Amino acid sequence: MKKGATVILEIEVYITGTSTLVDPATSMTVTITNHRNGIEVENEPMIGGYPPVENTGKYHYDFQSTASMETGRYDVIYTDTDGSRVSHGIGSFNLE
Repeated sequence: MKKGATVILEIEVYITGTSTLVDPATSMTVTITNHRNGIEVENEPMIGGYPPVENTGKYHYDFQSTASMETGRYDVIYTDTDGSRVSHGIGSFNLE
């Protein structure tokens, strides 16, 4: 991904051990860190559904990178909170 571009992060949430999509009861957030473990975005709410269709269990976050950001790998942590139960998913993207 080129610096200055919008990075669209997408994730799907399933009931454990099934192929059934589900919305978390409390929240779905995203945290993005750079390769120096600096936080770019912390616990930002994700939007339900993928544009243009809103669907159960599907979330996205549009991260606007800037031309001044460092090149390299950025790590993504997705946090699904359902009451006191917290689950995490991970991902990454590269800026060049």
